[in-house]
Amino acid sequence: LPPGLSQITFGPAEASDALAAITPRWQQLVWDAKLLQDPLVRALFQSEGVQLTNWKEVMRRFRESTASSIR
Repeated sequence: LPPGLSQITFGPAEASDALAAITPRWQQLVWDAKLLQDPLVRALFQSEGVQLTNWKEVMRRFRESTASSIR
């Protein structure tokens, strides 16, 4: 990925009857969780400088960067 913000969306979840009842994508969500917990994947992200985050954190960083550039 190029430097900067890139978005790849994951929806990690644990398998359950309730999850299967509310979404036909339940298997993908369970796979997302397993992928994000895999030590090899985590090591690859770390070695490549990939930082997992959420939208709240992205917006916090954005507000901080714009506030400091205004000063």
